[in-house]
This record gives sequence, structure tokens and C-alpha cells, in this order.
Amino acid sequence: MELRQEARRSKERVRQLLAIQIEAQIEAQLDEQHGSKEVESDVTWPENDVSQTGEFKAICV
Repeated sequence: MELRQEARRSKERVRQLLAIQIEAQIEAQLDEQHGSKEVESDVTWPENDVSQTGEFKAICV
């Protein structure tokens, strides 16, 4: 039972981290389209961490 709870917490954390990454990528794209140079490169993750389908591969914390 405890392992299932830990797995659920881990899945939720991954979802949260992916949402943060997606938001950062969208912000960066919008800034780039509008000519803003205030993009924080450390907010986005390397693209190879997440596949095109959104499948989680690795997070280094």
C-alpha cells in the first residue's frame, strides 16, 4: 500500500514538472515570436528528457 502511495506521489510530481516545462517552452516561443530576449534558458529542460508523445524519460534533480 505504501509503495502505491509513493508511486502516485511520484506520478503527480512528474505531471507537475512536465506542466512547468511545457509552460516555459510556450513562454519562450511567445517571447521569441514577439522579439523579447528575456527568456530564462535555465527554466527549460533539454528536449531529450521528454519524447514527442510526452512520455517521461528522465529528470535530474
